[in-house]
Amino acid sequence: MLRLLARVLLRRAALLVCALALVSLTQSLLPGDGLRGALGPHATDEQRSALRHELWLDRPWPVRFGHWTACALTGDFGTTLRGAGVSEIVGAALPNTALLAGCALVLVGALAPVLGGWWALSKSRLLGPSTTLLIATPEFVVAVGLVLVFAIWLGWLPAASIGEPDPAALVLPIVALTAPQLAWNTAVAHAAVADQLRAPHAAASVRDGLTRSQVLARHVLPSALPTIAGSLGTTAGLLFSGALVVESVFNIPGLGQIITSAVAGRDENLVLGALAPAAALISLVLAVADIARSRV
Repeated sequence: MLRLLARVLLRRAALLVCALALVSLTQSLLPGDGLRGALGPHATDEQRSALRHELWLDRPWPVRFGHWTACALTGDFGTTLRGAGVSEIVGAALPNTALLAGCALVLVGALAPVLGGWWALSKSRLLGPSTTLLIATPEFVVAVGLVLVFAIWLGWLPAASIGEPDPAALVLPIVALTAPQLAWNTAVAHAAVADQLRAPHAAASVRDGLTRSQVLARHVLPSALPTIAGSLGTTAGLLFSGALVVESVFNIPGLGQIITSAVAGRDENLVLGALAPAAALISLVLAVADIARSRV
């Protein structure tokens, strides 16, 4: 078990570092100079050179990324081009993104196996087209549609979060984020359950007098759990990335706004500092899913 845990964690950690390195390299290759925007048009070349040296921007990319990684391991994500602490900015925004993605993940994890099992037992023709439509619809489109119907037309819920997010303002963002991933995981659960229902041991259990619901609970769902767990692990990453999009629609002060402004301002430290915690959480969830899939 310990060897499996170490192998999975090392693999996920290596992928995390590679992903952050790719982001850093891409950010360094983008055109434009963020220092001009940070210092203003009247800054002298000496001032820009001094700040560039202070932030390690005058070093080669491998040296700069290695220095940032070493500092990040101690919890220090550096400073922005404007001198603010990246850790403080990210720490204020991360709970909003984590709340949004976490609520969506709980809903998907709770509802998808139930809906998938019911779909396999009832052989409903309604869920097939519904899940296909939702899977093909991006979170942005779902979010805009929900705003138009429930916020503007019916006026039941607020369309945006201003300042501190209240529970009512989080309903539409969570639904917009949950719907496409719930549809996908329901389809995965349905396929896994339907496949297990066709297995010989399931048919034998029915002949022994168990109802289909009992067979589902005792034999089918436990056998289908590795497939469902693997899908949920992937879903965790998609929910975090989708949350960044949904935040922009509903004006939620989360990591999405930070990353958007940081990329536009060519602020490499802020981009990496905002992505690192989210990527680390995604890697951890994927590691747990890998272990669950291997042990179940």
